[in-house]
Amino acid sequence: MRVVIVGASNLAVATAQALIRRGHEVVIVERNRARIEELGERLDAAFVAGDGNRPSILRETAPEECEALIALTSGDQDNILAALVGRSVGFARVLPKVSDPELENVALEVGLSELLVPDRTMAQAIVDRLEGGAGAGAEQMIPPGFRLFTFVATQEDADGNCLKDLPRGVKPLAIFRGEACVLPSETDAVHPGDRILLLLPAERYDDILAKRAKRKAKV
Repeated sequence: MRVVIVGASNLAVATAQALIRRGHEVVIVERNRARIEELGERLDAAFVAGDGNRPSILRETAPEECEALIALTSGDQDNILAALVGRSVGFARVLPKVSDPELENVALEVGLSELLVPDRTMAQAIVDRLEGGAGAGAEQMIPPGFRLFTFVATQEDADGNCLKDLPRGVKPLAIFRGEACVLPSETDAVHPGDRILLLLPAERYDDILAKRAKRKAKV
């Protein structure tokens, strides 16, 4: 998977490192050339020097060959603009980081549905951990050797009912449809735009990722 990250904040670097460890290709777009030189010495990533809000700069990253653009600068407005520009130049998915609730609503209104809200996510994780509820350390509740995987259903998925075609050992956990959550079985219908959550053996993760990328390339 090839991912473009706009910005070189600490969160952006940590995200890049995690992606690289998983074997993914990362391209970082950053205005500050000194920051690029610093990161180039310790990150196995490609770099594009320039403003990630400019179509000409984002086109240098070959959007048609990328799985996603993640906007992780320190400014919400820059992230929203980068996501909109990224969508306009052909990125399949755009994920901007947004912290301001007012700008979060604006982002949703212009169709940016995959928002990253780290402060809220971390706050909820802390409260869950303190309360010891079901959400506490949820990642630690997954049995060893298993992983979670999520994707947005296409029309092809709906036409073929993709839940029936899952590889052996891969189980659907939930279908998120608008504000509703459906607990699915393999016979349930899938609608375009549904977000599907799967539990799968770790060794199946790369296979599922490749299958999803191949199906998206057909769309």
